Amino acid sequence: MSDITGFPPLPFGDARLQTYTVVATAIKLTLRRDVAPILLGVATDFHRLVESLILNKCGGHNYRYIAGTTMWSRHARGIAIDLNWSKHPLGAEGTFSNEDEKVIHSILTKYSYQGKRLVRWGGDYSGRKDEMHFELDQPLAFCLAAVKALQTPRVSLAHKAGSRTLKLTTPQLRGDDVRYVQRFIGGKHAGTADGIYGPATVAGVRWYQDMRGIAVDGVVGRTTWRHMGVEAIY
Repeated sequence: MSDITGFPPLPFGDARLQTYTVVATAIKLTLRRDVAPILLGVATDFHRLVESLILNKCGGHNYRYIAGTTMWSRHARGIAIDLNWSKHPLGAEGTFSNEDEKVIHSILTKYSYQGKRLVRWGGDYSGRKDEMHFELDQPLAFCLAAVKALQTPRVSLAHKAGSRTLKLTTPQLRGDDVRYVQRFIGGKHAGTADGIYGPATVAGVRWYQDMRGIAVDGVVGRTTWRHMGVEAIY
């Protein structure tokens, strides 16, 4: 278990908690407010890319111990979410397809900072699996720095995601749409999110296309944009 220094258990109603609605759903999750953007992002991407979230089958904060112990759960700290628990019950294995597991790991790679994943999935536990479960897995100070970095506005390079086809050219394409692709795929596969469509990004796109089962050409066209949750507008 990784270090989660700085995250104490929070009683119901604590001012550090807030309830949020996941984008494009009616699902509400109560989370620790200063790190909530990370877990809300995971929930949103899970809904878009893995499976639709089910009403009344998802949750966040819960002031309780880990079942069968006297250790505080990460739910008690406001830094964990359970998604679609009726489909992915505690202890069950293989509740997701191999393709869906690849997408889950791609989502987790997207939410990384300084080369470290911020979120751990219960499907990766070495012991009893908990495939509904996602939890922050880094200290508070590190997570706060990650939230700030992820939310810091960047200078716009005038190209909106889905506004053009992205491919390797000379000179190389640059723009916010390229940065969107790099962040979506994650640094492990697409390299630094520098907004430049170079060889590392092409390799990442090819990996993503192969993982999603679409034509592997290293080009972000209409089909690849759609799989990344963006409808092309050109």
